[in-house]
Amino acid sequence: MLLSCKEAAQLISQSMDHPLPTRWRVALKFHLFICRFCTRYQRQLLFMREVLRRRAREIDDEESLASTSLSAETRQRLKEALRRRK
Repeated sequence: MLLSCKEAAQLISQSMDHPLPTRWRVALKFHLFICRFCTRYQRQLLFMREVLRRRAREIDDEESLASTSLSAETRQRLKEALRRRK
């Protein structure tokens, strides 16, 4: 089964969230083998995911550092504000 770039892009996005069934995984791998644009798109998504994961860890680390110098009341207000933003 040959995929269009649109179908491949959808599968690439889905594969970021959960494993693809074997049939679709093989079809996507074949498409990526022949399509440099979709390969680039996949690399960009993987890069963005890694950058966001690193930033999330940095934020966690910053919160840990802040918790050592802020009052309990201030920490609680900040946590509530962050929860509301999510």
